[in-house]
This record gives sequence, structure tokens and C-alpha cells, in this order.
Amino acid sequence: MTTRRRFLKVILGAGAALNARPIRVLASRHQTSAGYFGVHPFVENHPEAVFIIRTAVKEKTDIAAKKQVGLTFGKSVFVPLESGGVPVNSIIPIKPNLKGGSSGDPVGRLGMNTDAYFTEGILESLSELGVSGSQCHFLQTYALYRHRI
Repeated sequence: MTTRRRFLKVILGAGAALNARPIRVLASRHQTSAGYFGVHPFVENHPEAVFIIRTAVKEKTDIAAKKQVGLTFGKSVFVPLESGGVPVNSIIPIKPNLKGGSSGDPVGRLGMNTDAYFTEGILESLSELGVSGSQCHFLQTYALYRHRI
């Protein structure tokens, strides 16, 4: 597990790498860019927007369908770039929504968190751009709530 101090050093290092425009060290046979990727221009031009996608996944337990939706979503949001953007050799922080709760029916609780298989599909879309899986770091935070009686 990574410490907060280590994570901040990595983020600062990635920012410095963005400014320095490093030589590409990572190549992928799937990659169609010159070593950079970014967010689709439509998303980039609407920072105030909240984008919601409706899926055709019929059951919460349909792993293949959830992964395919994540892959399709990732391919539509992350695009290869010839220059600028994020170098494919950068560290990529990923922060899925995680919400704890009491034990109960696991199928009923699936909607409380970002689905792991959907996230896997997004990671595959990044992989196709040349991002290595070892560069993706999951962040976990806990929200503490105080209840007044």
C-alpha cells in the first residue's frame, strides 16, 4: 500500500514530467498516438457538465457486459494525441467510488460502489493507448460521517 506522501511525490513527478515532455519510453502494439492521450474534446470543452451513460446491462451479475460497457466508455472518453496531453508513461491515479456498509445481500450492494468490471474495461481502453497496468494506482478514501442525536 502506498502512503499519502509517496502518492503526492508521484503526482508531483508526473506533473514535472508533463512539463518536461519526456522521451517516450513505453510503446504498445495497440497504440495509435505518438505517446500521449487525453480526454475527448467534447468532454474537455464542457468541464461543468455531468455525463451519465445508460447501459444495456440486464443483470448486475453480467460480468462480460459490464466490462464491455467500461471498455466502450473508455474508448469514447480517452483519445490518442500526437502531442500534448498526458504521456502514456505517466502514473495514472484512479479513484473509484467505494462505500462501506453493513453485511447483507452482496448482489443488492453492487450498486453502492463503482463496479470493478466496469473499471477493468476502462483500464483496458487505457492499455490500448499504451498505458501499462503497473502505472495505474487505485486511491482509496474513507468518508467519516458524524450523526447527531
